Amino acid sequence: MFVIYIYITADYVLIMSETSSDGDDNNDLWSDLIPEELLLIIFSIGAQQYGPVPYLCRTAQVCHRWYQVSYHPSLWSEVDLSIGWITRDLSGLEILCKTRLYRTVFLDLTAWFGMTDQHLQCILNYCKHLRSLKLAHCSKLTTEGMMCLIHNRLELNELDISFTSPAISSHRCLQRLVPYLGNTLKKLHLSNVCVDNHFDGILHQITVHCRHLTYLDLTQLSYSFVELSIIMLDIEAFQYGCPNLEVLLMEKSFFKAKPALEEVKVFSPGFPKLNTFSAPENVTDEFLQRILKSSFDLESLKMNFKHSQDAHCQRLSIVSLKRLVIHGARPQQIYVYWHSSLVYLELSWLKSPLRSDAIDTFMKRIFDTRGPQFTALSSLLLCGCPVTAYGIRPVFDCCPKLNQLNLNFCAKLPHGWSRDYRGAELMVFKHVVLR
Repeated sequence: MFVIYIYITADYVLIMSETSSDGDDNNDLWSDLIPEELLLIIFSIGAQQYGPVPYLCRTAQVCHRWYQVSYHPSLWSEVDLSIGWITRDLSGLEILCKTRLYRTVFLDLTAWFGMTDQHLQCILNYCKHLRSLKLAHCSKLTTEGMMCLIHNRLELNELDISFTSPAISSHRCLQRLVPYLGNTLKKLHLSNVCVDNHFDGILHQITVHCRHLTYLDLTQLSYSFVELSIIMLDIEAFQYGCPNLEVLLMEKSFFKAKPALEEVKVFSPGFPKLNTFSAPENVTDEFLQRILKSSFDLESLKMNFKHSQDAHCQRLSIVSLKRLVIHGARPQQIYVYWHSSLVYLELSWLKSPLRSDAIDTFMKRIFDTRGPQFTALSSLLLCGCPVTAYGIRPVFDCCPKLNQLNLNFCAKLPHGWSRDYRGAELMVFKHVVLR
């Protein structure tokens, strides 16, 4: 009887064989005893866990049969080349595309700093089945290179052009790209790109053509013109055009809600499927009310009040928020209602009022022992807050499931207390505070 033990790790595949005393001692053809279907299952597990590159490249070196199986198209459907396992020259890329990537659906080329239009054209010539393409930090690409997506008739579901050159995020490029990809596009990453004074027109193109969009990243946009500091957003038209939006990220960018008639605001459908939202730097109450109008199932909300003096998280129609992040706010701007659902709460870098005990009073208001408890809260982050030991005490009474308390950079705490507490260390700290 012939028994084979297979161990898969990131660096090697270990095969151990064992033969009973009455069996044949000739194990030279042990690899032929493993059915191809089983090899495919084993290789697919390894490829999913460690990535086709370098995992399948290493299995291909074991024997000729493994070499053949490692070329199976199903193993190369999702490929991440951002780590840098392969040399990034044009000839090597062409061989890889021709022999391995011709059936690839998901391709991540993040941080290929030397990628040019020729590299992209080579990929698109062979990878006709691409549905997701990540080109973040590929700063040498130009508008002509991006037009290859149109010429090769790709039907992308996801496109990431974050941290690319101003030419890629320009009106000239996106006004052609968005209408073509819009019918199939579900995820669009435009984080950290430089936009021109026609970007509101690009947002209009997204509104008109990207009806199936579920993910839009507009984080930390920079501006090519000094006079362009705030982008106008037609919120209601956006809600009509992209009703399936689930994730909208706008932090560290500046947006202003375009004026609208009261009737238009009332009958707008909102974003009923929105799950995650990060607000722009200059967020206002009106902006929040209009954009989160029907987002009852929102689970994650992030706001930075550094440039917002009048915004509050009041009167939001959110039922069961799980993650709330607020930075740079004044205590009177913060209202927390989701006691039974919040799992993660971050109140970092709160602005210190003139009264020295104002932050402690605020903490006592939020974590009121006479009110409802935060029954699900697991993580509380108070980084950079001028809170004292007195202000921390009610936290332990109101948060029975607390497993993390981050007090980094809390200057008013006693020496040695300013740190991130987790697990057993948090239990010890709790006894120190409450004694």
